[in-house]
Amino acid sequence: MMETTLDRPRIGLLPVVRAAQAALAQGRGFSLVRLGDGEGAMLSHDAPHMGEEIAFCLNIWFGDQAIDGDDRRAMARGLERAMREADVLGLPRRAQLQVSMRYHEVFANLGRVLGARHPVVGDMALHFYLQWSGALGALVRDARRLVLIGCRDVAGQFGAHFDVPVVQWLLRGEARFPGIVAEPHWPTGYARMMARIEGVGPGDLVLVGAGVLGKAYVAGAARRGAVAIDMGSVFDGWAGIISRDGRIGTGAEFSIPHLAQGGPADEAMRERLRAYLAGTNIADGAI
Repeated sequence: MMETTLDRPRIGLLPVVRAAQAALAQGRGFSLVRLGDGEGAMLSHDAPHMGEEIAFCLNIWFGDQAIDGDDRRAMARGLERAMREADVLGLPRRAQLQVSMRYHEVFANLGRVLGARHPVVGDMALHFYLQWSGALGALVRDARRLVLIGCRDVAGQFGAHFDVPVVQWLLRGEARFPGIVAEPHWPTGYARMMARIEGVGPGDLVLVGAGVLGKAYVAGAARRGAVAIDMGSVFDGWAGIISRDGRIGTGAEFSIPHLAQGGPADEAMRERLRAYLAGTNIADGAI
């Protein structure tokens, strides 16, 4: 499964944007779910060889909070359902397989989770492509309402730069960068958010930055007719928080004003993205 999926053609930036725009216009649900090393660990959370790896990820997400086997199984069920329902599934690039065994676990579990289903696939870095290119701004402008689900208070910035109603639902973030919410994300914050998502609908653009649990929020919003996109740590960049190694959270290209300045999602935008990626560690991305 790993080699055949790695070798499959991947959808790039513009087809994703156009599919999302069409779903917004037609009032259809649409979801982009990305799978990184943390998701790989969660998919194999009960495998003997992954004990240290899942413990490492759980510590990043929840600190010293006790997360038992039943908790992990519940989290994994939400993740796996989101994978099966995704319109676009963002997968690691080949070069990332050299970084951590957790990336391998994404591919090792695809067959088990997806069965005979073959979703459209793209890069797990599609959230960066949407941000850096400015294409996400075009989606915000097309939405009837913007819904933000994450741990960063950025609603005011979006409201200042876009003429779109903005709703923000905050959660507790990762242990090192928790944000302003004290309530644990799991299980109480998760249950509260899944209930809130019942209120989204057609024409809503739902942007989610909520770790492995956020995949379930993306899927839940899409089931209710919203366009839901897994933006991950881009939320940190919007808030100026450097939560990842490298360039994430630094530079104007990570900002909300950058999105507001973006033009139409066209070939010129894609070429500007290509030039930008040439100076990053994901220059091999499928854009």
